[in-house]
Amino acid sequence: MSGFLNWKLKRWIRALITRSFAIVPTIAVAVWFNTSDSSLDVLNEWLNVLQSIQIPFALMPLITLVSKEEVMGVFKIGPRTQIATWIIASVPIIANGYLLMDFFSSEMRGVLSGSVICVAVLVYASFLFYLIIRGMKLPNSSI
Repeated sequence: MSGFLNWKLKRWIRALITRSFAIVPTIAVAVWFNTSDSSLDVLNEWLNVLQSIQIPFALMPLITLVSKEEVMGVFKIGPRTQIATWIIASVPIIANGYLLMDFFSSEMRGVLSGSVICVAVLVYASFLFYLIIRGMKLPNSSI
């Protein structure tokens, strides 16, 4: 805190404040969802779904950036490593995509909700594909 905000605080106060940003919301959620035993399980399932949706947006930029010489310099990964990395990264992306479809199909029943799920998955997959292709076509001078 002293570096960014120029606050001069004792270390234990700084630690108390920064830890509170993580602990207080966690305790609030635990108390809020403590109405039944299954409510925290449902919350946990939805958090896992959210993480499954977000993981490609962490993996794809990482792989794209470590593949660019302008960013990594001599530490840029080679073509074989790029291929292996994309294959390895595609495994959790595909597995999470399957798990997302399975989760939403078990949560929502009916033709209309199934259609909404299919359209949402198509839009999501198209956007991921667009990001992959765009990352490969970025000009070297733009980074």
